[in-house]
Parts: sequence; structure tokens; C-alpha cells
Amino acid sequence: MKKSAFIKKIAEAIIECIREELPRLTSARTQPPPAALQEHDGTPYLKQIAAAQQFLDENRNADLAHVKCLLRRMIPEEYHGEIEKLHEREEPRFVCIVNGGQNLIAPNAQQAEQNIQDSTPEE
Repeated sequence: MKKSAFIKKIAEAIIECIREELPRLTSARTQPPPAALQEHDGTPYLKQIAAAQQFLDENRNADLAHVKCLLRRMIPEEYHGEIEKLHEREEPRFVCIVNGGQNLIAPNAQQAEQNIQDSTPEE
């Protein structure tokens, strides 16, 4: 009889501990993990969009439509406006004209004509 009374007291103590902890455990189960909360600040998504623009700039054969479609599927709708701002290869910041360079259009041409104009101002 002593054994069953002791087991009953232990069971009651365990039930009481569970009742005390149950609200905390229930609320913790319904809240998303901290990593998921931090993900909604937008920074990872904006970094992905910036990386996609860098990829488009570096790869001439990259297809803009496919990249945008992929990003739209991966990233929430509030960032679709940023995705639409993506564009193909950025324009060069400067243009360098090389005088006396090799003709890359027809390097094996049999007949060629060269018209060189002096660009120095006349005196």
C-alpha cells in the first residue's frame, strides 16, 4: 500500500508540473522559430535580388525572363516590384575607342580599305 501511495504522489506531482508548463509549451509551439522571424526583415531577399543582378551583369547569355520567373517563385510578393527592376547587362560606364586596332569584323578579308583622318587641330 505504501508503494501505490508513493507512486500516486509522484504521478500527481508530474501532472501538476505539466499543468504549469502547458501554457508556455503551447505558446512556444504556435510561434515560428526565431530564424523565421529574422528572415522577414527583407535583407536576405534583397541580397538575393542583388546577387541575381550581378549574375545577369556577368553572364551575357543569362535569360532575364527565366531569372525573374525563378525569383518570383522563391521570394514573397512584396518584393516582386524589386524583381521587376532587374535588367540585362548594365551599360558600360565609359567607352574606349582604340585607334589602330585589328579588324575583328573581317580579320581574313582579302581587300580592305582604311580611311584615317587626322584628328589634330589645324594651325
